[in-house]
Amino acid sequence: MSGEPVDVPLEATGCTAVFAVVPRDGGRLSDTACLTPLDGQAEVLEVIGFDAYRTGPGETVAPGQAVARFILRAGNRRAAVGRAEELLGRLEETLGVRLMTGDLDA
Repeated sequence: MSGEPVDVPLEATGCTAVFAVVPRDGGRLSDTACLTPLDGQAEVLEVIGFDAYRTGPGETVAPGQAVARFILRAGNRRAAVGRAEELLGRLEETLGVRLMTGDLDA
């Protein structure tokens, strides 16, 4: 710590949130399971992929087991949850299992 002054933002805006990719009912991930629907999405800041959760294409997953995560930025919490639900809907097609956000009060 240098003791030098730092600029502090006057007001924080927006919402950054982490969403787990979680199978609702469990099952087997498709042999071609991938997270590419998250690629190129401006709101998605980072994807924590299959390797971090020791799962991937063709693997059996339990209900509620996190298989990946992603961090996204939106204008507010409701917008973040809504966008996450859209992205999870796209991921369902590539993963081959139904997903949930885990967010009960959105």
